[in-house]
Amino acid sequence: MVQDSSSQAAFKQYFAQQLAQTLGQALPQQELDRCFKGIKILEPRAGKGFWQAGNGNVGLYIVMAGKVRLLDHNNNLLTSLEASSTFGELTLFPEESFQPYTARASVKLKVCYLAGELLQPLLRNYPSIRDHLHRQAVLRDLFLLCRRNGFFENLPREGLLKTLSLLKPYTLEVGTLPDSLLNNQKLWLLGHGELLHGSGKTLNAGSIYTPSQLKEGNSWQVRMPTKLYSLSNADSKIALLHLPQLSELIESDATPLPNDQPMPALAKTLSAVAPAQPPPQRKPKPKTRRVYFPNPTVKVSHWWQQVTQSYPFFAQQSSSDCGAACLVMIGRYWGRRFSVNRLRDVANVDRNGTSLRGLAAAAESIGFSTRPVKASLDRLATEKLPAIAHWEGRHYIVVYKVTRDRVIVGDPAIGQKTFNHSDFKANWTGYALLLQPTAMLKEAKEASVAFWQFFELMKPHGLVLFEVLIASILVQIFGLVTPLFTQLLLDRVIVQGSTLTLNAVGLGLLLFGLFQIAMTGLRQYLLDHTAKKVDLALIVGFIRHTFRLPLNFFESRFVGDIVSRVQENQKIQSFLTGEAISILLDLLTVFIYVSLMFWYSWKLAALVLLIVPPFFLLALIATPFLRRISREIFDALVNQESYLIETLTGINTIKSMAVEQTVRWHWEELLNKSIKISFSGQIISNQLQIFSNTIETVATTTLLWYGAWLVIQNQLTIGQLVAFDMLLNNVIAPFQRITVLWNQLQEVLIAVERINDVLDAEPEEDLQQQSRQSLPQLRGHIRFEQVTFRYHPQSDINVLENLSFEVKPGQMVALVGRSGSGKTTISKLVLGLYIPTDGKVLIDGQDITSLSLRSLREQIGVVNQDTFLFGKTIRENIAMGYPSVVV
Repeated sequence: MVQDSSSQAAFKQYFAQQLAQTLGQALPQQELDRCFKGIKILEPRAGKGFWQAGNGNVGLYIVMAGKVRLLDHNNNLLTSLEASSTFGELTLFPEESFQPYTARASVKLKVCYLAGELLQPLLRNYPSIRDHLHRQAVLRDLFLLCRRNGFFENLPREGLLKTLSLLKPYTLEVGTLPDSLLNNQKLWLLGHGELLHGSGKTLNAGSIYTPSQLKEGNSWQVRMPTKLYSLSNADSKIALLHLPQLSELIESDATPLPNDQPMPALAKTLSAVAPAQPPPQRKPKPKTRRVYFPNPTVKVSHWWQQVTQSYPFFAQQSSSDCGAACLVMIGRYWGRRFSVNRLRDVANVDRNGTSLRGLAAAAESIGFSTRPVKASLDRLATEKLPAIAHWEGRHYIVVYKVTRDRVIVGDPAIGQKTFNHSDFKANWTGYALLLQPTAMLKEAKEASVAFWQFFELMKPHGLVLFEVLIASILVQIFGLVTPLFTQLLLDRVIVQGSTLTLNAVGLGLLLFGLFQIAMTGLRQYLLDHTAKKVDLALIVGFIRHTFRLPLNFFESRFVGDIVSRVQENQKIQSFLTGEAISILLDLLTVFIYVSLMFWYSWKLAALVLLIVPPFFLLALIATPFLRRISREIFDALVNQESYLIETLTGINTIKSMAVEQTVRWHWEELLNKSIKISFSGQIISNQLQIFSNTIETVATTTLLWYGAWLVIQNQLTIGQLVAFDMLLNNVIAPFQRITVLWNQLQEVLIAVERINDVLDAEPEEDLQQQSRQSLPQLRGHIRFEQVTFRYHPQSDINVLENLSFEVKPGQMVALVGRSGSGKTTISKLVLGLYIPTDGKVLIDGQDITSLSLRSLREQIGVVNQDTFLFGKTIRENIAMGYPSVVV
């Protein structure tokens, strides 16, 4: 991968500064290079919990951009971290008992992850770095402990951290509390353990207390090993400078402040005296190997692309996906295979497409540096290509090369094309997005190929498929009987004139033929039975996943696009349980036929093997044409069906405006285009079949010709020649069907691309990433805390901004405002259909992002402004959630 050395150097310098700030000192160049090579850049989507203490990766996280929220075990917000902040230090010290917390991504988050394996040598070789990180872990632990106390909840973060750094730790064993902790002390904070006062007052983990109030007359007892942090009188003066609000606590005569949410006593004791030992080496978790398609365009192939003028191409899945498809093509040019669906989300693609700004954000998220320009073609030719060009005012294409008289582009709608300068200028708006790879490109997550995952559906039917294999082998073995018996008839029975032998051979042919028919029928029945089960699993699983997707997935796509993807499952099922298995089984038994052919004549058998490569060569040559026409057929069919669905859905508007004829004409144009493309596809398929038949005819004729010559030379009998010819058909047929299978495979690969648009989308409730609580009986207490919402993190427009209000149970509230002011958006936030960009939505005191949305929505009645009624009775529509209820 060719990298922009200046951008890489700038990033490395920035990383070195951040790492020095994190570790408390600068590293030698050798150590810095080692860390730089091992870093990972993570960009979790907004609202996603991506790390949890105890369950997350061991290592250190540095916030490079955006914001991350730290939450407690009840998903209450503890604090928010911005650029240059760190978290995860506690994982480097597993012998300590720190407070657990989770990290959730906020807006435009980008974090740098340094694995524990990278940091362990630094902790061993640089005690100062180890001490610094340990202090940071302890300070973070105290900070989170204070955030759970009502008094410290809203105090400034920086002032509180500086104050906590002044606390001195004391490790206390069971017994009487030393007098030194009662004198000249202003504040106590219990990390863990328990203290008992003579008056009966008990302090538990998380308690904050001013000891001067009860130091007279009675003593304190340490009930269990305890960790106590204390602020001395001298340090309290400095603390008041950092945190003036502390005066309300340490200078008051009020009673002690208990924690609002007491922490349970922790079992392990923190030692402030003994030096901390290096944490034990943890074995890395085994990584699941992902299967990827072969990478056709790595960086070393750029010279070959220049010679052949053939560049990476990726077809758009819908008309709005052209920008994301362009990024996929450029990624493949630099040797990376990215998911178009992920890029679609990051680029804020809706039904109208995306903007250059959205494309720039998506490109930077995968490791490109971007620069939007408005330039002339001559200026564009001097820039490093490929680049993305704005085309015809509503489309995006990739510009691969500009020569003296030509421009080579990749159009995600139609494929690679070459324009002369005048034609290109006539369609180009002059706007372009220049992209250059950076060091982060190789760390960006690539797309896995989901096609092979569909074979997982075959595993539950392994026994049936084994029976199919046995039946296939028997069919092929009994298929040998006919050639052998035919040879026997011609070479012996007819020559000897034996009627008895003729009757025996004829009866044998009949019996074996009937048995072969029975085995073939049984094999087909088992395949059909498996096909129906696989079809059911595919469709049901696809629909189940679709229903679990968030609302914005459906709002950014046309209904026809989603319906067409449901239909694509049928192609995958037919391929898995149809021709693919049949041809595979036939190819496995071809070895039996070829072995018998060599027994007859090695010369003829060798000639047969020379026939096989042309079939494979034909399939490879036809691949680009088949893929292109398959995509065009799919796109044309989807456009036609989507428009028809929209037409029938909006028939009220169409009739009101009296535009039936105009709409029908447009649909007929789409239908004619679909039929023409399908006809072109059929022509290509027929031509492929003609070439295949030609190869078969030439091969058969040549073999018979040469075989007859061998008979004349007495090197082969007539019976052996006829038997060889019968075997030849069984050998050539599977290879001839490969061309048909290859055509189907191209269609299936296109179908998989379309289906992945749905399967790659993350569910509304990702229970694998975060468990959610079922909501008990709903009381109806709603509270918005500084809620900001926009439809996409890259958008400049906030639909709601810093909105705070409270609705108490039983209270009736009306929202009044102009159209577009956010009334419907608020209702969707309450239902969890949208996730706040910032702030919290609380239902009965619980953050809605931690609740089971199903349990929430089941207890809320909603009447939308555009209520949809199913084709059932009124009663059935009302009682849809509870069909058995009496209405």
